[in-house]
Amino acid sequence: MPFKFSGFYNEYKTGIDNILVQNKDHFHNKLYFSHVISLVEKYLYDLFIYEVSSNKTALDKLASHNKFKGQSLKIPFLLHNKVEDFMIKAMKNFVWHKLNDVDAFYKHV
Repeated sequence: MPFKFSGFYNEYKTGIDNILVQNKDHFHNKLYFSHVISLVEKYLYDLFIYEVSSNKTALDKLASHNKFKGQSLKIPFLLHNKVEDFMIKAMKNFVWHKLNDVDAFYKHV
């Protein structure tokens, strides 16, 4: 059975392919470089959020990460919100261009 890429990878690959067919002058290459970085960040974000949103084991591992392990939440908050939603929202607001931190999250989860 042939390997099937995820929709996240296909979106990333389409972006890279679009860059490859563009003009290659120095000015545009700088712009393309920053776009490649954005594509990588978006790919890492999409894949990670998908995994922790759809996989209870991954979410449990994320909960044991230092970012959440010592987290204190107030009872009124917990009565009106799901902890899972809180964690996923926190990861959505995470700065995904800090690749050392991203690497640590991926290795932990």
